[in-house]
Amino acid sequence: MANPLSKDLKLTAEQQAILVNVLYFVEAYDVQDNGLVTLKKLLKEVDKSLLNENDIRAYEKIKKIVMSDTYLQNLTIWHQSKVMGYDMQGLNAAVFKDGNNNAFVVFRGTGNAEWLDNGYGLSGLPEHLHTTQQKEALEYFDKVVEMLGKDVSITVTGHSKGGNKAQYVTINSQYRDRITACFNFDGQGFSPEAIESFKSKHGAESYQEAVNKMYGFNTQNDYVNVLGTTVIPEDHLYYFENVIGSGLNYFEDHFADAFLNDDGTFLDPVEQGVFSKFVQNVSDELMSRSPNERAPATNTVMSILQTFMGEGAEPIGGNVTPEKVIYGLPEVVDTLIAALGDPASLILWQFRFVLLPTVQIIMESAKGIKETLKNAGITLWYSVKNLGTGLW
Repeated sequence: MANPLSKDLKLTAEQQAILVNVLYFVEAYDVQDNGLVTLKKLLKEVDKSLLNENDIRAYEKIKKIVMSDTYLQNLTIWHQSKVMGYDMQGLNAAVFKDGNNNAFVVFRGTGNAEWLDNGYGLSGLPEHLHTTQQKEALEYFDKVVEMLGKDVSITVTGHSKGGNKAQYVTINSQYRDRITACFNFDGQGFSPEAIESFKSKHGAESYQEAVNKMYGFNTQNDYVNVLGTTVIPEDHLYYFENVIGSGLNYFEDHFADAFLNDDGTFLDPVEQGVFSKFVQNVSDELMSRSPNERAPATNTVMSILQTFMGEGAEPIGGNVTPEKVIYGLPEVVDTLIAALGDPASLILWQFRFVLLPTVQIIMESAKGIKETLKNAGITLWYSVKNLGTGLW
Protein backbone atom coordinates (compact mmCIF):
# COMPACT_ATOMS: atom_id res chain seq x y z
CA MET A 1 0.00 0.00 0.00
CA ALA A 2 1.24 3.49 -0.85
CA ASN A 3 2.30 5.71 2.06
CA PRO A 4 -0.24 8.44 2.89
CA LEU A 5 0.91 11.98 2.08
CA SER A 6 -0.22 14.78 4.40
CA LYS A 7 -1.56 18.01 2.93
CA ASP A 8 1.24 20.16 4.35
CA LEU A 9 4.04 17.82 3.23
CA LYS A 10 2.45 17.51 -0.20
CA LEU A 11 2.38 21.29 -0.67
CA THR A 12 5.99 21.70 0.46
CA ALA A 13 7.19 18.84 -1.74
CA GLU A 14 5.38 20.25 -4.78
CA GLN A 15 7.17 23.57 -4.30
CA GLN A 16 10.53 21.79 -3.99
CA ALA A 17 9.80 19.76 -7.13
CA ILE A 18 9.26 23.02 -9.01
CA LEU A 19 12.60 24.38 -7.73
CA VAL A 20 14.58 21.34 -8.88
CA ASN A 21 13.11 21.89 -12.32
CA VAL A 22 13.99 25.59 -12.27
CA LEU A 23 17.61 24.68 -11.61
CA TYR A 24 17.80 23.04 -15.04
CA PHE A 25 17.00 26.45 -16.53
CA VAL A 26 19.18 28.59 -14.23
CA GLU A 27 22.27 27.42 -16.09
CA ALA A 28 20.99 29.45 -19.04
CA TYR A 29 21.02 32.59 -16.88
CA ASP A 30 23.90 34.08 -14.84
CA VAL A 31 22.64 35.50 -11.55
CA GLN A 32 25.46 37.86 -10.60
CA ASP A 33 23.53 39.89 -8.01
CA ASN A 34 22.33 37.86 -5.04
CA GLY A 35 18.72 38.51 -4.10
CA LEU A 36 17.97 40.89 -6.97
CA VAL A 37 16.62 38.34 -9.43
CA THR A 38 13.23 36.81 -8.71
CA LEU A 39 12.00 33.52 -10.08
CA LYS A 40 9.48 35.45 -12.14
CA LYS A 41 12.21 37.57 -13.73
CA LEU A 42 14.47 34.60 -14.39
CA LEU A 43 11.79 32.55 -16.12
CA LYS A 44 10.83 35.49 -18.30
CA GLU A 45 14.41 36.09 -19.43
CA VAL A 46 15.87 32.58 -19.82
CA ASP A 47 17.56 32.12 -23.20
CA LYS A 48 15.64 29.16 -24.59
CA SER A 49 18.19 28.72 -27.38
CA LEU A 50 20.47 27.20 -24.72
CA LEU A 51 17.91 24.55 -23.80
CA ASN A 52 17.29 21.20 -25.47
CA GLU A 53 13.90 20.08 -26.73
CA ASN A 54 12.82 18.35 -23.54
CA ASP A 55 14.04 21.24 -21.36
CA ILE A 56 11.97 23.67 -23.45
CA ARG A 57 8.89 21.49 -22.91
CA ALA A 58 9.51 21.43 -19.16
CA TYR A 59 10.40 25.13 -19.10
CA GLU A 60 7.06 26.15 -20.59
CA LYS A 61 5.26 23.95 -18.06
CA ILE A 62 7.20 25.23 -15.04
CA LYS A 63 6.96 28.85 -16.17
CA LYS A 64 3.17 28.58 -16.35
CA ILE A 65 3.04 27.06 -12.84
CA VAL A 66 5.29 29.73 -11.32
CA MET A 67 3.45 32.60 -12.99
CA SER A 68 0.23 31.47 -11.30
CA ASP A 69 1.80 31.30 -7.80
CA THR A 70 2.73 34.58 -6.09
CA TYR A 71 4.92 32.90 -3.48
CA LEU A 72 7.05 31.15 -6.12
CA GLN A 73 7.23 34.25 -8.33
CA ASN A 74 8.82 36.26 -5.54
CA LEU A 75 11.48 33.79 -4.51
CA THR A 76 14.93 35.29 -5.09
CA ILE A 77 18.04 33.48 -6.35
CA TRP A 78 21.29 33.50 -4.40
CA HIS A 79 24.73 31.90 -4.50
CA GLN A 80 24.57 30.29 -7.93
CA SER A 81 27.39 27.74 -7.97
CA LYS A 82 28.82 28.73 -11.35
CA VAL A 83 29.01 32.38 -10.23
CA MET A 84 30.98 31.13 -7.19
CA GLY A 85 33.51 29.52 -9.53
CA TYR A 86 32.35 25.91 -9.62
CA ASP A 87 32.57 24.10 -12.95
CA MET A 88 29.10 23.40 -14.32
CA GLN A 89 30.30 20.16 -15.88
CA GLY A 90 30.19 19.01 -12.27
CA LEU A 91 28.40 20.88 -9.49
CA ASN A 92 25.30 22.87 -10.41
CA ALA A 93 23.47 24.38 -7.44
CA ALA A 94 21.72 27.53 -6.26
CA VAL A 95 19.80 28.93 -3.31
CA PHE A 96 16.22 30.22 -3.44
CA LYS A 97 14.99 32.46 -0.62
CA ASP A 98 11.61 33.82 0.38
CA GLY A 99 10.88 36.93 2.45
CA ASN A 100 10.51 34.99 5.70
CA ASN A 101 14.10 33.79 6.16
CA ASN A 102 13.51 30.43 4.49
CA ALA A 103 16.28 29.25 2.18
CA PHE A 104 16.13 26.30 -0.21
CA VAL A 105 19.49 24.88 -1.31
CA VAL A 106 18.93 22.98 -4.56
CA PHE A 107 21.27 20.58 -6.37
CA ARG A 108 20.88 19.62 -10.02
CA GLY A 109 21.34 16.12 -11.46
CA THR A 110 24.46 14.60 -13.01
CA GLY A 111 26.71 17.06 -14.81
CA ASN A 112 28.37 16.05 -18.07
CA ALA A 113 31.60 15.14 -16.29
CA GLU A 114 30.07 13.36 -13.28
CA TRP A 115 29.00 9.95 -14.58
CA LEU A 116 32.07 8.09 -13.35
CA ASP A 117 31.58 9.68 -9.92
CA ASN A 118 28.17 7.97 -9.76
CA GLY A 119 29.86 4.61 -10.20
CA TYR A 120 32.50 5.40 -7.61
CA GLY A 121 29.81 6.27 -5.09
CA LEU A 122 28.14 2.89 -5.49
CA SER A 123 31.34 0.86 -5.58
CA GLY A 124 32.01 0.78 -1.84
CA LEU A 125 35.76 0.97 -2.36
CA PRO A 126 37.54 2.67 0.60
CA GLU A 127 38.83 5.54 -1.56
CA HIS A 128 35.29 6.31 -2.79
CA LEU A 129 33.22 6.25 0.41
CA HIS A 130 33.07 10.04 0.02
CA THR A 131 33.34 10.85 -3.68
CA THR A 132 34.92 13.95 -5.20
CA GLN A 133 31.56 15.38 -6.23
CA GLN A 134 29.87 14.63 -2.93
CA LYS A 135 32.68 16.45 -1.12
CA GLU A 136 32.39 19.37 -3.54
CA ALA A 137 28.64 19.59 -2.83
CA LEU A 138 29.41 19.58 0.89
CA GLU A 139 31.98 22.36 0.47
CA TYR A 140 29.46 24.46 -1.47
CA PHE A 141 26.70 23.84 1.09
CA ASP A 142 28.85 24.78 4.08
CA LYS A 143 30.00 27.99 2.37
CA VAL A 144 26.40 28.90 1.57
CA VAL A 145 25.21 28.28 5.13
CA GLU A 146 27.92 30.59 6.45
CA MET A 147 26.90 33.31 3.99
CA LEU A 148 23.19 32.93 4.77
CA GLY A 149 23.66 33.60 8.47
CA LYS A 150 22.24 32.01 11.62
CA ASP A 151 18.61 33.13 11.41
CA VAL A 152 17.73 31.37 8.17
CA SER A 153 15.78 28.09 8.04
CA ILE A 154 17.39 25.74 5.50
CA THR A 155 15.82 23.05 3.33
CA VAL A 156 17.98 20.92 1.01
CA THR A 157 16.60 19.58 -2.25
CA GLY A 158 17.91 17.76 -5.31
CA HIS A 159 16.98 15.67 -8.32
CA SER A 160 18.82 12.51 -9.42
CA LYS A 161 22.52 12.88 -8.50
CA GLY A 162 21.49 16.19 -6.96
CA GLY A 163 19.21 14.23 -4.65
CA ASN A 164 22.15 12.07 -3.64
CA LYS A 165 24.15 15.23 -2.90
CA ALA A 166 21.26 16.63 -0.85
CA GLN A 167 21.20 13.46 1.24
CA TYR A 168 24.98 13.50 1.58
CA VAL A 169 25.15 17.05 2.97
CA THR A 170 22.20 16.40 5.29
CA ILE A 171 24.19 13.58 6.88
CA ASN A 172 27.72 15.00 6.69
CA SER A 173 27.60 18.80 6.92
CA GLN A 174 29.01 20.45 10.02
CA TYR A 175 25.80 22.49 9.83
CA ARG A 176 23.45 19.51 9.54
CA ASP A 177 21.57 20.65 12.66
CA ARG A 178 20.52 23.76 10.69
CA ILE A 179 18.72 21.64 8.09
CA THR A 180 14.98 21.36 8.69
CA ALA A 181 14.23 18.89 5.87
CA CYS A 182 15.77 17.17 2.85
CA PHE A 183 13.72 16.43 -0.26
CA ASN A 184 15.14 13.84 -2.63
CA PHE A 185 13.59 13.50 -6.08
CA ASP A 186 14.68 10.30 -7.88
CA GLY A 187 18.14 10.45 -6.30
CA GLN A 188 20.21 7.32 -5.74
CA GLY A 189 21.32 5.97 -2.38
CA PHE A 190 24.78 4.97 -1.17
CA SER A 191 26.95 1.89 -0.94
CA PRO A 192 26.52 -0.11 2.30
CA GLU A 193 30.14 0.67 3.09
CA ALA A 194 29.58 4.43 2.76
CA ILE A 195 26.59 4.24 5.09
CA GLU A 196 28.66 2.44 7.71
CA SER A 197 31.34 5.12 7.37
CA PHE A 198 28.70 7.82 7.99
CA LYS A 199 27.53 6.07 11.16
CA SER A 200 31.10 5.57 12.33
CA LYS A 201 32.01 9.22 11.75
CA HIS A 202 28.94 10.89 13.26
CA GLY A 203 27.52 8.23 15.58
CA ALA A 204 24.39 6.16 15.06
CA GLU A 205 22.11 8.66 16.83
CA SER A 206 23.26 11.68 14.81
CA TYR A 207 23.04 9.64 11.60
CA GLN A 208 19.47 8.60 12.41
CA GLU A 209 18.45 12.17 13.21
CA ALA A 210 19.73 13.21 9.78
CA VAL A 211 17.95 10.52 7.76
CA ASN A 212 14.71 11.12 9.65
CA LYS A 213 14.66 14.58 8.02
CA MET A 214 14.65 13.04 4.55
CA TYR A 215 11.74 12.43 2.19
CA GLY A 216 11.92 10.62 -1.14
CA PHE A 217 9.63 11.39 -4.08
CA ASN A 218 9.89 9.14 -7.12
CA THR A 219 7.95 8.37 -10.24
CA GLN A 220 6.40 4.93 -10.15
CA ASN A 221 8.96 3.29 -12.42
CA ASP A 222 11.99 5.49 -11.83
CA TYR A 223 15.18 3.46 -12.13
CA VAL A 224 17.69 5.74 -10.36
CA ASN A 225 16.33 6.20 -6.82
CA VAL A 226 16.62 2.44 -6.26
CA LEU A 227 20.35 2.32 -7.04
CA GLY A 228 22.54 1.67 -4.01
CA THR A 229 21.11 1.33 -0.50
CA THR A 230 18.32 3.73 0.38
CA VAL A 231 18.80 5.62 3.65
CA ILE A 232 15.44 7.40 3.61
CA PRO A 233 12.94 5.84 6.05
CA GLU A 234 10.48 3.56 4.30
CA ASP A 235 7.48 5.56 5.53
CA HIS A 236 9.02 8.69 4.00
CA LEU A 237 9.11 7.24 0.47
CA TYR A 238 6.44 8.17 -2.08
CA TYR A 239 5.77 7.08 -5.65
CA PHE A 240 3.69 8.82 -8.30
CA GLU A 241 2.48 8.07 -11.79
CA ASN A 242 4.41 9.68 -14.61
CA VAL A 243 2.19 12.50 -15.85
CA ILE A 244 4.11 13.23 -19.07
CA GLY A 245 4.34 11.29 -22.32
CA SER A 246 2.46 8.17 -23.32
CA GLY A 247 3.33 6.09 -20.27
CA LEU A 248 5.15 3.61 -22.51
CA ASN A 249 8.57 5.29 -22.52
CA TYR A 250 10.30 4.44 -19.23
CA PHE A 251 13.13 6.86 -20.00
CA GLU A 252 10.66 9.65 -19.18
CA ASP A 253 10.13 8.30 -15.66
CA HIS A 254 13.33 10.05 -14.63
CA PHE A 255 12.42 13.48 -16.02
CA ALA A 256 12.42 16.08 -13.25
CA ASP A 257 8.87 17.23 -14.02
CA ALA A 258 7.34 13.77 -14.34
CA PHE A 259 5.80 14.17 -10.86
CA LEU A 260 3.97 17.37 -11.63
CA ASN A 261 0.60 18.00 -13.20
CA ASP A 262 0.28 21.10 -15.36
CA ASP A 263 -1.01 23.01 -12.32
CA GLY A 264 2.06 22.09 -10.24
CA THR A 265 0.39 19.45 -8.06
CA PHE A 266 1.11 15.77 -7.47
CA LEU A 267 -1.34 12.99 -8.12
CA ASP A 268 -2.19 10.72 -5.21
CA PRO A 269 0.70 8.40 -4.22
CA VAL A 270 0.75 4.94 -5.79
CA GLU A 271 2.78 1.80 -5.15
CA GLN A 272 6.26 1.35 -6.59
CA GLY A 273 6.13 0.12 -10.19
CA VAL A 274 7.23 -3.27 -11.51
CA PHE A 275 10.19 -2.00 -13.51
CA SER A 276 11.46 0.06 -10.57
CA LYS A 277 11.26 -3.04 -8.38
CA PHE A 278 13.23 -5.02 -10.95
CA VAL A 279 16.03 -2.43 -11.01
CA GLN A 280 15.98 -2.44 -7.21
CA ASN A 281 16.44 -6.23 -7.22
CA VAL A 282 19.44 -5.85 -9.53
CA SER A 283 20.90 -3.13 -7.31
CA ASP A 284 20.30 -5.14 -4.13
CA GLU A 285 22.08 -8.10 -5.69
CA LEU A 286 25.01 -5.89 -6.67
CA MET A 287 25.18 -4.23 -3.23
CA SER A 288 25.32 -7.67 -1.60
CA ARG A 289 28.66 -8.32 -3.29
CA SER A 290 32.02 -7.19 -2.04
CA PRO A 291 33.35 -3.81 -3.24
CA ASN A 292 36.05 -5.55 -5.28
CA GLU A 293 33.37 -7.57 -7.09
CA ARG A 294 30.95 -4.65 -7.35
CA ALA A 295 33.27 -1.90 -8.58
CA PRO A 296 33.93 -3.36 -12.05
CA ALA A 297 30.18 -3.49 -12.71
CA THR A 298 29.41 0.04 -11.44
CA ASN A 299 32.38 1.46 -13.32
CA THR A 300 31.42 -0.31 -16.54
CA VAL A 301 27.83 0.96 -16.50
CA MET A 302 28.87 4.52 -15.68
CA SER A 303 31.68 4.47 -18.24
CA ILE A 304 29.10 3.65 -20.89
CA LEU A 305 26.85 6.47 -19.67
CA GLN A 306 29.78 8.89 -19.53
CA THR A 307 30.53 8.07 -23.17
CA PHE A 308 26.96 8.47 -24.40
CA MET A 309 25.59 11.13 -22.03
CA GLY A 310 28.66 13.21 -21.19
CA GLU A 311 28.63 15.23 -24.43
CA GLY A 312 32.40 14.92 -24.75
CA ALA A 313 33.23 16.27 -21.28
CA GLU A 314 36.42 15.09 -19.61
CA PRO A 315 35.19 12.85 -16.78
CA ILE A 316 36.00 13.86 -13.23
CA GLY A 317 38.17 11.38 -11.36
CA GLY A 318 39.30 9.16 -14.19
CA ASN A 319 38.93 8.31 -17.85
CA VAL A 320 36.94 5.93 -20.02
CA THR A 321 38.70 3.24 -22.01
CA PRO A 322 37.40 0.19 -23.90
CA GLU A 323 39.32 -2.00 -21.46
CA LYS A 324 37.46 -0.52 -18.48
CA VAL A 325 34.12 -1.08 -20.16
CA ILE A 326 34.82 -4.69 -21.12
CA TYR A 327 36.40 -5.53 -17.75
CA GLY A 328 33.13 -5.21 -15.84
CA LEU A 329 30.73 -6.75 -18.35
CA PRO A 330 30.89 -10.30 -16.90
CA GLU A 331 29.97 -8.93 -13.47
CA VAL A 332 27.08 -6.94 -14.98
CA VAL A 333 25.69 -10.02 -16.76
CA ASP A 334 26.19 -12.23 -13.71
CA THR A 335 24.33 -9.72 -11.51
CA LEU A 336 21.42 -9.54 -13.94
CA ILE A 337 21.13 -13.33 -14.08
CA ALA A 338 21.20 -13.61 -10.29
CA ALA A 339 18.59 -10.86 -9.89
CA LEU A 340 16.19 -12.42 -12.40
CA GLY A 341 16.06 -15.68 -10.48
CA ASP A 342 13.92 -18.54 -11.83
CA PRO A 343 12.62 -17.18 -15.15
CA ALA A 344 10.29 -19.99 -16.11
CA SER A 345 7.14 -18.31 -14.81
CA LEU A 346 8.27 -14.77 -15.69
CA ILE A 347 8.76 -14.84 -19.45
CA LEU A 348 5.97 -12.42 -20.36
CA TRP A 349 6.59 -10.28 -17.25
CA GLN A 350 10.24 -9.91 -18.14
CA PHE A 351 9.46 -9.02 -21.75
CA ARG A 352 6.88 -6.35 -20.90
CA PHE A 353 8.36 -4.82 -17.77
CA VAL A 354 12.09 -5.52 -18.02
CA LEU A 355 13.37 -5.98 -21.56
CA LEU A 356 11.29 -3.32 -23.30
CA PRO A 357 11.93 -0.46 -20.86
CA THR A 358 15.60 -1.40 -20.60
CA VAL A 359 15.98 -1.20 -24.36
CA GLN A 360 14.05 2.09 -24.41
CA ILE A 361 16.35 3.65 -21.84
CA ILE A 362 19.49 2.50 -23.63
CA MET A 363 18.27 3.77 -26.98
CA GLU A 364 17.19 7.13 -25.60
CA SER A 365 20.57 7.49 -23.87
CA ALA A 366 22.53 6.86 -27.04
CA LYS A 367 20.55 8.23 -29.96
CA GLY A 368 23.60 8.62 -32.15
CA ILE A 369 24.56 4.95 -32.02
CA LYS A 370 21.23 3.17 -31.95
CA GLU A 371 22.10 0.59 -34.56
CA THR A 372 25.35 -0.37 -32.86
CA LEU A 373 23.65 -0.81 -29.49
CA LYS A 374 20.84 -2.76 -31.08
CA ASN A 375 23.25 -5.27 -32.57
CA ALA A 376 25.23 -5.47 -29.34
CA GLY A 377 22.02 -5.98 -27.35
CA ILE A 378 20.90 -8.81 -29.61
CA THR A 379 24.26 -10.49 -29.23
CA LEU A 380 24.11 -10.10 -25.44
CA TRP A 381 20.59 -11.53 -25.21
CA TYR A 382 21.55 -14.58 -27.23
CA SER A 383 24.61 -15.03 -25.06
CA VAL A 384 22.45 -14.93 -21.95
CA LYS A 385 19.99 -17.32 -23.55
CA ASN A 386 22.77 -19.78 -24.26
CA LEU A 387 23.71 -19.62 -20.59
CA GLY A 388 20.33 -21.20 -19.87
CA THR A 389 18.46 -18.33 -18.29
CA GLY A 390 15.28 -19.19 -20.17
CA LEU A 391 14.40 -15.63 -21.07
CA TRP A 392 12.89 -16.68 -24.39
